[in-house]
Amino acid sequence: MIIALLMSLVYVGILLGIVGGVIWFQIVLSKKDSKWPGLILPLISLLLSLSVTLSIAAYYSVSSEQTTNQDGIVTKVGEVTSTMLTDLLPVMVVSSFPTLFLLVIYIVIRNKKKHHQMVERMAIHDL
Repeated sequence: MIIALLMSLVYVGILLGIVGGVIWFQIVLSKKDSKWPGLILPLISLLLSLSVTLSIAAYYSVSSEQTTNQDGIVTKVGEVTSTMLTDLLPVMVVSSFPTLFLLVIYIVIRNKKKHHQMVERMAIHDL
């Protein structure tokens, strides 16, 4: 029982370390002069959330029916079931939280940096 508790604490510590490292790295990248490095981690997070959503969507079967038009051409019409949409929407929202969190960090840091630069320009201009 105590070993399981210690292992759980170790896992929580590792997880908190990884999350803290990602947040620190996002702050460092957002403080760069160029705006593009700060968008790397949100882009990676977005791609991961899309891959999670699309991988779940791949396991759903899309119902299809065959129709024949006047020329005798057979076409298949697929329908996305409402169950698929109700299952995928919460997954997409929850998996997008890290992306939104990283974008909020990026926007806050960039706005602070922009404000600091404007204050510097005004101080130089006043001299």
